[in-house]
Amino acid sequence: MRVLTRPSACSCGILALIALFAPFATGPAAAQDEVQGEILAQDLVDGQGLTVLHVWGSHQEMGYAHGVLLAEWIQLAYTQMRGYFSAYWPTIRGRVSAWTFLPASADDEFQGILDGVRAIYPETTMDLIDLKACCTFGDWAYSIACRSTSCWGEYVEPPFTTLSARKLQFLTLPPQITQQWHHLICAWEPDDGSPAWVNFAFPGYASSVTGLNEYGTLASLHDWNSSSGTIYADALPRTMACRWILTMELGEDPLTHLQTVFDALQPYHCATGGFINYYVPDGGAGVIKSSRNSGFYATRLPRVEYMNGLSISTNNSDINGTTGIAPWDAYYQTLSPPEVCATMEGLWETAYQATDMHIVEVGFRGERDMAIWFCGRVQSGMGARVEWEWADLFRDPVTVEEAESLLPVRRTPFPNPAGASGATLVFSLDALGGEGTGAGAAREGRVGSASPSEARVLVFDASGRLVRTLVAATAGSTKGGTIFHWDGRDDQGRRVPAGAYACRLAGSREAERVVWMGR
Repeated sequence: MRVLTRPSACSCGILALIALFAPFATGPAAAQDEVQGEILAQDLVDGQGLTVLHVWGSHQEMGYAHGVLLAEWIQLAYTQMRGYFSAYWPTIRGRVSAWTFLPASADDEFQGILDGVRAIYPETTMDLIDLKACCTFGDWAYSIACRSTSCWGEYVEPPFTTLSARKLQFLTLPPQITQQWHHLICAWEPDDGSPAWVNFAFPGYASSVTGLNEYGTLASLHDWNSSSGTIYADALPRTMACRWILTMELGEDPLTHLQTVFDALQPYHCATGGFINYYVPDGGAGVIKSSRNSGFYATRLPRVEYMNGLSISTNNSDINGTTGIAPWDAYYQTLSPPEVCATMEGLWETAYQATDMHIVEVGFRGERDMAIWFCGRVQSGMGARVEWEWADLFRDPVTVEEAESLLPVRRTPFPNPAGASGATLVFSLDALGGEGTGAGAAREGRVGSASPSEARVLVFDASGRLVRTLVAATAGSTKGGTIFHWDGRDDQGRRVPAGAYACRLAGSREAERVVWMGR
């Protein structure tokens, strides 16, 4: 598929499983051939590690790109989750099918993700309810050790005006569910005017347990009396509430955003009790309290008794905010502005713990101007910290015109995506012949006849580097030309990174085939 230009713990706890049945139904949407997304970075070992992804366009298009580019891992997560929770899966599906999913546009994203997975794995048995069940795991399993904090104003060392941090402590699932250790930073850039946002989650998630929007608001979930109370079938999952309040119409003044989202949440029952941190920068932060019985019923604001009201923190207790919490309180007590102020490194070192599922820290300078630090746990321990700027997560992808300047031959899209076994390409050899033989011709990839046995197809990455030379497939020719198969590996037998690749018939001016290779 072609990359398109966009328009202008180990923590101990008891697993709580839902015991409510309800009907469910769903149907697929039409698939598409364009992928409006790119993998910005990927560091995986045996499927564990970190992927950084940018998607843009309509909500369905963003979901589709997410699904295509991460199909292997979404399918694997579904297989592992359904396999391990097989005895409970019908119950989980029943509960999820009755829940209220907001925003409405998220349904387009989930459907797009499913369509993308089906484009790569047409044999998948996963449906929309299965996908939503995997992505709302945070609403049917709980933990008790999350921590979050934010500070601003005189307590923060410039150039930042607000620092916010979040430690996700979650249940360690059985080791056969390996996708608990595949972390995803996904930059979502919708074209409908709703806020751009970054989700710190796992492949397939359009829900959120930790997220950041373009205003610099860091939202996250904490447990507290999460499984207590009356179960309402049509409740709003907190994992969707967390995502919705990052991306709803919020207004131009960030200091009004907390009240705006609280008012929007109040009509709904809450599927899972606890806290939603809504850390709006520069003094707009607060914590939304929820329970199954009372819904989203109150907010907690910074208290002047602690750090002059220039900080707020959350753990897994119903604190009043007049005192600090571990681990950051001890660090805050060392501050003496303006001489000694909080830094990103200081908050990070204080927060770091090898049993965290992930750690996120945001240094806010202004809207769409932030430093973002992240690390996530893999089976062997905590991964390395990565540091991104907001602008780099939302950078313009390489355009077709820019790619053509790197590879100065005409290019045409090829039927995509490449499947799990690779891509099959067909080239006409009519344009070959009479270009000479010998060492010079061999170095330039030219062939001296139109024989399929001597024809070669050269595969280039987006930088113009030759990664693979293909010979004609043993299947020979079809009416349309000679068949070449690329298995998605380079000349050394290694899987190539996900991305767009140009496949050129050596010695010919026939248009290149642009193939999108996923992982």
